[in-house]
Amino acid sequence: QRRKADWASKYASVEALRATFGVNRNGFWGDLDADRTRRLYKTLLPKALLELHAMGVQAQDLAPLAYRARVAAKLYARERSYVTLRIGSHMLDGIRTWQRYGQFDVTGMSYTQVWEKYAKAILEDADEDNESHAALREEDVTAQICLKILESSCRSNTMIDRLCLASGSHNSHHEDHDTTCLVPPHHCDDLN
Repeated sequence: QRRKADWASKYASVEALRATFGVNRNGFWGDLDADRTRRLYKTLLPKALLELHAMGVQAQDLAPLAYRARVAAKLYARERSYVTLRIGSHMLDGIRTWQRYGQFDVTGMSYTQVWEKYAKAILEDADEDNESHAALREEDVTAQICLKILESSCRSNTMIDRLCLASGSHNSHHEDHDTTCLVPPHHCDDLN
């Protein structure tokens, strides 16, 4: 619990990310291009929570935190991006949520919407496996949903990765080892 709380205090809100990594130093215009914005976002995805899960922390305890951290990473990275990228990203998420749910929301799907998406997928998988819904225990379904939320909170959209990242930057070797944007801002003068 302590590790989870320590991690959350640094990564689960935009305010915490600003305190840890600094603010947009170029005001309205933004200070990161598409490549650096995407690398920052991918670096901030809550992959550390997968490690906590591997150490025995239940997915049910981590899924809401992973969702919050992903939204915070998305909003923080956008806040740091050039204004044109920020507007485009907000429009993309807003239009997608409007098409799916009838509301324009620049942060993407709500936690409830994500939950319902994965619950539906799990029940459809059970149907394909000729498994009765009655045979599924609620706690097992909940655990599966939470694990899917946790895992998906640590992934990025590969199409957007290809669009934003410089050639070759979206491969797994690069994303696991590039932490340029995770150094506190006084050490990141090259981000301007």
